[in-house]
Amino acid sequence: MLELLSYLLVFTFSQVVIEKKKLPKIVFASRFFRVLLLGIVVILGSVIIGIWLNVRFIPASATIFCASVINWKLRSKYAAIERGEVI
Repeated sequence: MLELLSYLLVFTFSQVVIEKKKLPKIVFASRFFRVLLLGIVVILGSVIIGIWLNVRFIPASATIFCASVINWKLRSKYAAIERGEVI
């Protein structure tokens, strides 16, 4: 139960960080493919660290955060396409 609450807190934190635009400027300026690759690298790095330290919270929280960032970038990309902007 405590683990579920911690994952919910990580998800809520990631949504707040994204909506308040507290991410590094490079994430906002990058294209979707770069953000996707960065997310994959962060997730793989956290998996390696999680296996090394034998802690499953690290890769799970990194996956939640990266998935939220990728989802935000994808939503913003398609919102721009719907407005008729050139991507």
